[in-house]
Amino acid sequence: NVDIPDGLLNKTRSTFIEPVIPANSRKAYSVTLFAEDGAKERSYPIKISLSSGSSAGVDDVVQYANVYVSGTSGSKTPQLMVDSYNYGGTFVQAGKRFVLCLSLYNTSGSHTLSNIKVTISSEDGTFIPVNSSNSFYIETLGKKEHIDQYLHLSVKPTAEQKTTALNVNMTYEDSSGNTFTAEDIISIPVLQDTRLEVGDIIAPPELYAMMQSWVSMEFYNTGKTTLYNLRVSAEGDFDTTESTSYFVGNMESGSSDSYDFSFIPRSAGTMDGKVVFTFEDASGEEQTIERPFSFQVMEEMPVFDPGGMMPEELEGGDKSNKLPWILEGIFILICGGGIFVWKKLRRKKMQQEMEINE
Repeated sequence: NVDIPDGLLNKTRSTFIEPVIPANSRKAYSVTLFAEDGAKERSYPIKISLSSGSSAGVDDVVQYANVYVSGTSGSKTPQLMVDSYNYGGTFVQAGKRFVLCLSLYNTSGSHTLSNIKVTISSEDGTFIPVNSSNSFYIETLGKKEHIDQYLHLSVKPTAEQKTTALNVNMTYEDSSGNTFTAEDIISIPVLQDTRLEVGDIIAPPELYAMMQSWVSMEFYNTGKTTLYNLRVSAEGDFDTTESTSYFVGNMESGSSDSYDFSFIPRSAGTMDGKVVFTFEDASGEEQTIERPFSFQVMEEMPVFDPGGMMPEELEGGDKSNKLPWILEGIFILICGGGIFVWKKLRRKKMQQEMEINE
């Protein structure tokens, strides 16, 4: 006997009688059921029992089978969702345009959706439609079907560097004319342009071959994002008694710093070189900025040798005329070296403080 639970109907017999079942033999029976209109979506237990009229005292046998009834037509709300999306890379650049591809999916296997309107918006206005509104219309979307829609958007130049939410609001109708709404949220990373401004590289008043000199310059982070692992170095047609590398570290937006290095021109004439800035942006991509320079170098500074002068030159007016120039040259060299050493000590102290803070 098969007991049919409420919600299910039997199209065939539910009770079978067999006069005799021989030893070590089997019988098979088929029962056809169907769900009533409006049956709830759940699992239904079916009781199957066997009883014997034998005088041998055989016990009754009871077993259960379960059948799952999925929702009948009209019992499920048809869903429209953003199945996937693409914006052409791993991030979008502030102040630039990009193309957003939205893939919409009708999850319903029983309803064709129609009269679909999709509206996109960002709370802070980071994303702005280009040459169109922020909505588009789809006439129909079949059962279990996808459709791709492309939108041309621009990013606000002053947008904050972060992952920004974009709201996707949808309204649509099913095959019975019922109206539904749905909302999805997608995320798009926004990256700001990096801007490192470098001051002028000014040559010293006088440069002599084989004589050490110094150059100092300023640089500024004028962008809206931090520059990471900033390093500065100088290279060119010169020698140096120490490393020209300077590790700045992370340079916050709106901050400034200075870079100076010493060099020894190899020969008279034109001395070419460049200062190289290397850093990483917020996406981890390394960028390099080079600032070339060209200095004019004179022959080696003449050495004043009193022994090579005539006695009358030592005693005459020529000696008094040359002495101030010699003293002035020595004073300039001492001042320049003092300033350079002071900047080196200041930079070393700042780097030590930065290491302590880290």
